[in-house]
Amino acid sequence: MGRCWVRKNGRLVKVKEEEVGRDVVIISEDISESINRLIVQKEVEKKAKFRDKVFQESQLVQLANELKMMVLRSLSISDVAAMAGTCKALREFITQNFVPSVILPLSEENQGRLAGRAVLSLTSTVRVGLWRQGGYLQMVARMNLKQMKRLKFAGPNFWAEKCLFVVLPKQYLEALGHYVSFGANLESIDFLIDNSERMFELARAIASLPRLEEVTLRNSGTTNESATKPTGITMNMFLAQILANNNIRRLNLKGFSVSWDGVRTGRLDIASYSLETIQVEFSKAFMLGQVEAANLRVVEVDGGPWDLCFYHADQRSENWSDELGRRAPALARGCPRLERYNDLDLRQLREEGQGDWLSQLGKYKGRGCHVGESESWYGCHACATV
Repeated sequence: MGRCWVRKNGRLVKVKEEEVGRDVVIISEDISESINRLIVQKEVEKKAKFRDKVFQESQLVQLANELKMMVLRSLSISDVAAMAGTCKALREFITQNFVPSVILPLSEENQGRLAGRAVLSLTSTVRVGLWRQGGYLQMVARMNLKQMKRLKFAGPNFWAEKCLFVVLPKQYLEALGHYVSFGANLESIDFLIDNSERMFELARAIASLPRLEEVTLRNSGTTNESATKPTGITMNMFLAQILANNNIRRLNLKGFSVSWDGVRTGRLDIASYSLETIQVEFSKAFMLGQVEAANLRVVEVDGGPWDLCFYHADQRSENWSDELGRRAPALARGCPRLERYNDLDLRQLREEGQGDWLSQLGKYKGRGCHVGESESWYGCHACATV
């Protein structure tokens, strides 16, 4: 195998020549430099080894290693990292067995430093297509993910199949399947979604994870209504599949701009006994439909620049009016313990209405517009119009 230079888009690019037969040579770009530029985590902590450890009377330190492992597995990632700072004995034990956080990609040196230690938190927001076919999966397959508690697998991985449908590539789906197969201890997962059959199968596997408490689903964010591949799988089917897990307490939905159903305005129906917080980012092409969540406390909705206040949200007419929208009554029916909607404290309204916050909502027109990074600077358009 040799190297040569070829001209691409007017620039010279270093490529590899790989001979696969007498008359067949594959020429591929050397993307190692591109991958190296994506490295964020410059160093993975080495295993600590102390010679001057002082005898510890702490019962935790004196436990057998197997029991210490059981204790550490039950702690949060931040607690494990904090415990490593309490004494030399625990620092040595923890750094010998765990790496609290890894951000991909890693340099070859840092991959070697992992040395079989269990990774507790993994973040990957790079395009998996940068690696040659199977290269990304080969990299993560060398990592010990059996104790992984948190996974964020996002980044610019959507692509246009046949220059038409926005889907996730095979490499991404294969890597996600690998991560999920080590999800027995996952507490939080953040990943990209599409309406493919393979993704629906992965949703079924994710719903079976026993310790999962937080799920973040990232849709493509495309505004092209014809960019969704017709597979028969709807967003509500996907949500129902994920929320079959009765341990999930927080659901975050991001980039929901176009319905998978092929309809102009999509409904998001949510049903979960365990959910306590819902955070949704969607466009005016969506509305909250039926929400059945007996333990839901907080709802945060970012409707973008055309957001409406809680009173007017999800109106029946496309022309803004002063009528009560459908969102507030739906949440009042299905979420008896709801305490906050965006910046609006519903506990105060509940006290004013003797237990019925919906009857008092008319006094708070204009409240409940999303407050955050993409705050609607114009406030409620219905309030401004009428």
